[in-house]
Amino acid sequence: GREEDEGSEAFSITMNMDEDEEEATEYLLEGQRHEAPSPVKRSPPKTPTRTRYQEPIPEAARPFNIILNIDPHHRFTQLMFDETDTTMLYVNSLSSADAAPVSVYNASAPAGRQLQAGDYIVEANGQPASLRDLNGAIMGLEALCLVVQPPRLFTRRVEKRGEALGVDMSHGPHSRCLWIQNISAGPVQRAAPDVRPGDRVVAVNGREGPAEALADAIRESDVVDLRFSRP
Repeated sequence: GREEDEGSEAFSITMNMDEDEEEATEYLLEGQRHEAPSPVKRSPPKTPTRTRYQEPIPEAARPFNIILNIDPHHRFTQLMFDETDTTMLYVNSLSSADAAPVSVYNASAPAGRQLQAGDYIVEANGQPASLRDLNGAIMGLEALCLVVQPPRLFTRRVEKRGEALGVDMSHGPHSRCLWIQNISAGPVQRAAPDVRPGDRVVAVNGREGPAEALADAIRESDVVDLRFSRP
C-alpha cells in the first residue's frame, strides 16, 4: 500500500511538471522580463605606461640666493658661463680658474644650495644677469649676490627619417649645450611638441659634451634621444 502510494504520488508530480512545462516556462520568462538587467562590468581604463622619452616636464624648482666673496679684480669668463640667451646665464663648467669663488662657496654651502654646472643665473645684485654686467657689478664690491634657478631636465626621442630637425640652434665658443632659438615644422615638433624656444639640448643619446660634439651626434644619427634643459 504505502510504497505504491508514494510511487504513484511521485509519478503524478512528475507527470504534472511535464504537463505544466509550457506554463512554467512562460512564467519564468515573464519573471525575467521584469528583472533589472545585470550591470555590465567595465574594466577600468588602462593608464598608458610612460617611457623615459615621454616623461613629464618637472615643475620648476624654487630659485635660491647665493653670496660669493669676490676679489674686486676677479673676472668671470665664457668658460664658466654661457650667455647665448641674453636674458640669463647658463653655468657651463665649474672647472675653469674663474670658478674659484664658487668652489669656496660650495665647500660650506648646504646640500641643495650649491651652484652646479647646468644651473641658471637669473639675477646678479638685483639686475638681470649677463657676463658684462656680472663683471661690472664686481668692481668695488667684495660680495656678489646671485639668484640661481636649478634646471628642469627631460628627454625626448626624435626620429629624423632623413629630415632636418626643424630647429634653429646656436651656441657660444665654449658652450656645452645647444640653445634653441626657433622651432618650425619637422621631427622635433612632431615627436616633442612640448619643446619650445629657449630650451637647451644638453645631451644627445646619453652623452654630454661641447656644443660641437652634440651637433655632430645629432647629424650622425637618424634616431636621437635629446636631453633638454629648461629654467
